[in-house]
Amino acid sequence: MKKYIVCAGLIATFFGACRRSDAGINGKTYSGHVVTDVCGNVAVQFTDGTQMGQDWTTSAGVQYKNIFKVSNACTWRPKNGKTADIKFIEVPPTPQNCAVCMIAVEMPTAEYSIQVVE
Repeated sequence: MKKYIVCAGLIATFFGACRRSDAGINGKTYSGHVVTDVCGNVAVQFTDGTQMGQDWTTSAGVQYKNIFKVSNACTWRPKNGKTADIKFIEVPPTPQNCAVCMIAVEMPTAEYSIQVVE
């Protein structure tokens, strides 16, 4: 009987840990707008009042507040393919192993790994 209780406790702990990771690093869900998505270079601007990222001005003079580069460009996309206005969580950085084209695209220096939540 003790074995079953221990196993049940371990399983509950495991699934609890999985559930917590689905809430992101800090437990918050953010709203944002994809400003740039060119060949694996993705920039997102917070649209929910979050004061993260950076203020950034492009060489063309376009100004953004609270914008960042997506550092996990291989794995951030939602399954439904929609990438304009998104809800997302911050996730731990992971190695990215996908092909991206070598195009020069201006990007902010602030970076976050994100996962779109649907």
